[in-house]
Parts: sequence; C-alpha cells; structure tokens
Amino acid sequence: MCDEEQVRFINKEFSSDERMIDDSQDYYVIVPKDPLLFGHIMIIFKHHCENLMHAKEEHLQVLNKAVIKWTNVLSKSFEDCRNVFLTCLCDSEKVHLHYHLFPVSNKDKIIRGHGHQWLGAHETISDMKRFDECSLEEKKSRVKYIMEIVEFLKEKAKIYST
Repeated sequence: MCDEEQVRFINKEFSSDERMIDDSQDYYVIVPKDPLLFGHIMIIFKHHCENLMHAKEEHLQVLNKAVIKWTNVLSKSFEDCRNVFLTCLCDSEKVHLHYHLFPVSNKDKIIRGHGHQWLGAHETISDMKRFDECSLEEKKSRVKYIMEIVEFLKEKAKIYST
C-alpha cells in the first residue's frame, strides 16, 4: 500500500479504472478489490506506518477525522443504514495502516457485541474470490461492481461531505 499506483488502480489489466474515492494529503479512500458489500471502503494512511501498534497520536488524529467524514457520508448515503462498522485489519506483515468501513443496514441482524461475527458471516456468504485469483471474465465483472461503488460514493460525497 506504499505504492500509489497499487492503491489508486484496480489492476494493471484495468489501469484506467480507478478505485479512488478521496485523495487527501494524508490518506486515500478506496473501494477494496474484494468488497464484502456495497459501500465497503478502506481509508489508507499515506505515510508509512505498518500497523496500529506503530501509529502515533497525530496519525490517529488524521485518520479519525477521515473516519468521521466517511462515516457521515456512508450513513447518509444508504436510507436503511443504522450503523457503520470500523475495523483495522492490518493482519499481515509489512501492511500499511488502514481501516475498513462497512455500512450496516436495518435488516442486518446483529447480536450486540458481536459485530465481528456479522463481518465473518459476510466474508463467508460473499462467495468472493480474491481479485487476483479470478478469471478474466470474473475480473471484468468485479471491476464493474467496484466502479459502481466508486461512482455512487463519489456522488454521495459531493452531497454529504462537510
């Protein structure tokens, strides 16, 4: 995630397709290559910081502002949004500090205190292969889906970003 091209574009085969929604001085907001649901976004800290344990207070202040901004956009973009889940999944070595945001709809049944189970269930039922493991046709379909999310959220951000 230190490589802007890797972050900005979906894949070399689809280099004209940007998954970037927001590009500030300190962070990117993108749709992941493997979105678990419509509206799933990532906020990626631009400056090298391996994970949450290595973050300084000023890093977290910048990211918290981005989380507040994008939680507002997501919550207002979906009529049935009742919550936005935040995760920090720097779960492998040499990964850049980043957060995932997920809009949660009113129809989602979540037992209080078990949001991680809801997320795990979405991973299980999404039947989503990793982008790099998809056939060319599957990649084309995924790119179309990602671009729908990008365009939708860019439009909503114009309305709800303050």
